[in-house]
Amino acid sequence: MTPLNPKATVYREEKKCASAGSVTIFAALSLLLVASFLLTLLEVSRVRGLFSYAAMNRMNAMESVFSEYERTIFENYGVFLLDGGYGESSIDFSKIHTRLQKTSEENMRPDGENTLFRSSMNFYRMKVAECQVVEYVLATDEDGSPFRMNAVAGMKKMLPAVSLSEFSGIGERAKETMTQAQGQQSLIDAACEEIENAERNQHHTSEEESQSLPVPTEMEEVENPIDTIKDFRRKDILSFVLPAGTSVSTKQIRISETLEQRSVQNGINEWKPEADLLDDYFYHKYLQTYFSSYMSPKPGLTVGDERNHHPRALDYELEYIVSGKDSDRKNLKAVVSELLLLREGINYAYLQTDAAKQNEARAIATAILSATGMVAMVEVVTQGILAAWAFAESVLELRTLFSGGRIAWSKTAADWNSNIKCLGSLLSGNARAKEQPQGEDYDGYLEKLLYLKTKKQLNFRAMDLIEQTMRRKTGSEKLRMDAMIVSLKAHFCYEATPLFSKMVTIRDLSRADWRLEQDESYSYLP
Repeated sequence: MTPLNPKATVYREEKKCASAGSVTIFAALSLLLVASFLLTLLEVSRVRGLFSYAAMNRMNAMESVFSEYERTIFENYGVFLLDGGYGESSIDFSKIHTRLQKTSEENMRPDGENTLFRSSMNFYRMKVAECQVVEYVLATDEDGSPFRMNAVAGMKKMLPAVSLSEFSGIGERAKETMTQAQGQQSLIDAACEEIENAERNQHHTSEEESQSLPVPTEMEEVENPIDTIKDFRRKDILSFVLPAGTSVSTKQIRISETLEQRSVQNGINEWKPEADLLDDYFYHKYLQTYFSSYMSPKPGLTVGDERNHHPRALDYELEYIVSGKDSDRKNLKAVVSELLLLREGINYAYLQTDAAKQNEARAIATAILSATGMVAMVEVVTQGILAAWAFAESVLELRTLFSGGRIAWSKTAADWNSNIKCLGSLLSGNARAKEQPQGEDYDGYLEKLLYLKTKKQLNFRAMDLIEQTMRRKTGSEKLRMDAMIVSLKAHFCYEATPLFSKMVTIRDLSRADWRLEQDESYSYLP
């Protein structure tokens, strides 16, 4: 047998070993480069994901905090408000920070683990380093404009769309009429003063300076309407306007604790309200929907399953919003006085267009002044009598309103009710104006008075009622509307360590953390 060549065998073995060794070294170097490139791409993608993850986390945290709105206020007054005091009178930012921090951390690590390969498989491995409130808007800022916008936004969803022409001019007409009516009392006072001066100077006036006035026989003993009205103005107005036997609420609040009287907390923000001509319409509808009046009482608050368990602070809430007094009785009396003044202006304006009624008033003025012979005073006294007549007519109209009837805004001869010759008996009895189905009811006229008030008065007084009523609820004894947050901006700081890039690197990146700082805003306002 021919022996094998040992050299050839050795040669083949050496060649095989050399070939295997050279491939391993090249592959290792290549894989290192490829791995570095791929892991770097993964790290870049992870960093981009950190921004998205942080954004979602911030929004979740803000929504979680704002979901703690005062449920009782929303269910009974239709507005979203976050109690920044959490039951206390001043805003507690530490609790807000704690809630933001805790919610953020729970959303990032639902299982509470800090390692990578667990059930959550959280490759982001980011933690919340800081949560701080940097800006906030309170319901009472800018004279209560945030509260107003909150209420208007809700009413716009409840009510159908309206056009500006449907209510434009209502406020202007009401203001004009009220301004005109405020001059009524001065006319009566001027007429009274002239009559008194005439009687006082009667015996000192020479025959050359005086003139005799023809006086009809039937006018010799005439009732002086001016004296009659002056006597009625001294009485309690509720006693001759409200129906007989009517009881008036005796509820009271502490006026010193209201927003208009105390120092209120202010937010930190650059927010400014946006003007909308329709907002007044919707806000007035909001007030009439959620707040009670003398003619439209509402039950107590609904708190969870306990219905009507918590009574309202005042029964005549809209009257308080109009007048701002400390008791139901005072508020109702003030509203009646304003309504009376409003109707006086309308009725007096009508009398200026009715020649027949002016002649009646002039005849009575002539009879009153006949003994003095002061012809120059007749026109002054005539206007005083017309003003007194307008007052009496207005009393009869208010009696109709408080009996549940309707009175038209404008006046015509067919709608006139009172007789100038018997004003005293009309006012002393139970007479009232005839109802006009096409007219406005009490609440309709009450809405007109809302247009005479400033936005600050309407906003603050509505919030007073919410605050005072909510304080009767257990756990809300210290609640304050100037601690109610409607908008908030918070600063979030997140930290994360490199994950993929530090697996293949020459430099130690374990201390080179990623740090993300961003702000997030949330608001109940539209």
